[in-house]
Amino acid sequence: MANATVKEIRKKNETAWLHLGGQLEGMDTHLERADAPGQWTAREVDCHLLFEPGWKAAARRQVFAYLETLGEADLGVMFDRHWSGHAEQLAKIRQAAGLPETK
Repeated sequence: MANATVKEIRKKNETAWLHLGGQLEGMDTHLERADAPGQWTAREVDCHLLFEPGWKAAARRQVFAYLETLGEADLGVMFDRHWSGHAEQLAKIRQAAGLPETK
């Protein structure tokens, strides 16, 4: 059975997906844009977060099974720095593209 920390990460994951979706609104024509030279484009961030092409729900379940083996500190670092960092990266790209800030 999943521990409480993994359950909390799953809830945060859902929130992060909503946040990422908001960051991507209106960016259809800006997917090749980065916020600075040498930084990832919006498309590269998206591909990274969505895993390699061909990943399916079973692969995501394997990721969560792996997360269950980690301690709370490692889970916090993985989520907060990784997912939130990429959402902020997309926000910077939005700003560089002249798009309005999202909630």
